Amino acid sequence: MRKGHTPLRIAFLSAHVFLNGFRKTSVHFVAEEFAKLGHTVHFTTISYSMMSRLKGDARYSALKSHQNNRYIEVSEGLYAGAYLPAVHPFSSTLPIPAFIEEAAFRAYGNSIPDFMSEQIQAADIVFLESGTAIAFAKKVKNLNPRAKLVYFCRDRLATVGAAPSLVRLEKELSNAADLIIVPSQFIGHQFEQSNKVHFVPQGVDKVAFDASVTSPYKSGTVNAIVVGDMLFNANAVASFAKASPHVAFHLFGTKWAGPKFANLIDHGEASFSETVPFIRHADIALAPYKPDPQAAYLAESSLKLKQFAYCQLPVLIPSEIPINRGNEVHYDLSNSTPLADVLNRALDLKFQNTWSDGILDWAGVAERTLAPLIGNDNRAAQQPLGVSQAALYAY
Repeated sequence: MRKGHTPLRIAFLSAHVFLNGFRKTSVHFVAEEFAKLGHTVHFTTISYSMMSRLKGDARYSALKSHQNNRYIEVSEGLYAGAYLPAVHPFSSTLPIPAFIEEAAFRAYGNSIPDFMSEQIQAADIVFLESGTAIAFAKKVKNLNPRAKLVYFCRDRLATVGAAPSLVRLEKELSNAADLIIVPSQFIGHQFEQSNKVHFVPQGVDKVAFDASVTSPYKSGTVNAIVVGDMLFNANAVASFAKASPHVAFHLFGTKWAGPKFANLIDHGEASFSETVPFIRHADIALAPYKPDPQAAYLAESSLKLKQFAYCQLPVLIPSEIPINRGNEVHYDLSNSTPLADVLNRALDLKFQNTWSDGILDWAGVAERTLAPLIGNDNRAAQQPLGVSQAALYAY
């Protein structure tokens, strides 16, 4: 703990699991860094139930075995647990009446078990990640009105297909929250409470990538890395794999259901540590986002794009994503340019040191996130959080 700082009790509610063998996102890294700063962190996974087991979700089985309605110590000062009721609401494409859907989310958010409510009542700060955690906002505020309530907004809910009820509940949360943290200036546009919005960019685990010195790839092969399943465009992956049979495409974090190609290797769900060497030593990356004009915010908020840039990888990315860090080669599946030529252009791209300019490590992200919550008695609070509020809404 830095001199002059009082250790805080911090609670996270997230739909992500905090277990070895599964992916890591920004919420995991930030929680870890808070603990390293000397704070006590309780991370609660929500949005799983026996319904998840019926769907064959491996995450539910892992949570049931290790964190079933209890917390375990992940590292010094960091505890992870899972709320696993019999049923839970979820976003669906089925035509569910709005009042039923919203009632289900509200009932779920109001039913907090003792192991979870104890930590919320003891917390100084409660972070709710975008997604199902939003449904818990009112109950959290009732349980602990003195705690700072932070909306840790990672995505535009409408873009990622969240239930309309969650979009409505998000408006309630934005009014009740003391702070709204966004990883993209684009996301900040949706909130009317401009005085609450703070832009904190995504970070990169630089130590992990720098320490990866051994390539998992066979010498003499050409390898492309594909990570994650958000707005995943299987057609783009299949098209590039078919057009470039000399390139091996390595998929992590998605269930591939497209055509089978000899040069397409599906690694499935994997831990961050397992994925790191495949990213670090790849020749190029592919970010196959579905075309969506509302996905422009990914130019700033995408964690994997930061990782690709830090690891000096050229990245193939759809033309709808307006990023211009320098390592991008944009593609358009609808035009006549052969995809093999587009891919070769990425392979021929010359590395520039500027690709990684301004990329923070997670310690920097954590300090900037906490700065407006703990006052102006440290360097992080005295530095700009990324953009001024005027700049945020003039973007």
